[in-house]
Amino acid sequence: MKFSLKLISPEGIKYEGEVDEAILPTANGQIGVLANHQPLVALLCPGEIILKEGGKEHYLATDGGIVKIANNQMNIVADGAQYAEELEELKIIEARERAKKSLSEAKDEVSFTNAAVALEKILASEKVLKRRRRQK
Repeated sequence: MKFSLKLISPEGIKYEGEVDEAILPTANGQIGVLANHQPLVALLCPGEIILKEGGKEHYLATDGGIVKIANNQMNIVADGAQYAEELEELKIIEARERAKKSLSEAKDEVSFTNAAVALEKILASEKVLKRRRRQK
């Protein structure tokens, strides 16, 4: 059984259609969602979204966001989302190094927190990229 899913990011609609399952990163860990899931509103953490439809799997890196599930309809509003195929390894490596440098040079809690959040988002993208490579 399938359910409707719509994923929106600042870049626009990233996915809209029917899926068999969605796996999402939340503050309490990954959750798997199937059809007829109970109503839920949750915050998404930076991490990997996996959408399963038929025999296909779609992998996306997300910067976080919010998900609402009700009546076999899932709506995700992501702070950012990129398909694994859109990720560029060199840009991720450069961004990771910049974030690590910012983290080590942070002079107060605010700059430390900002650098830590940036690093977490980059590591989520890197994880999706590595998963895509293993699947080829």
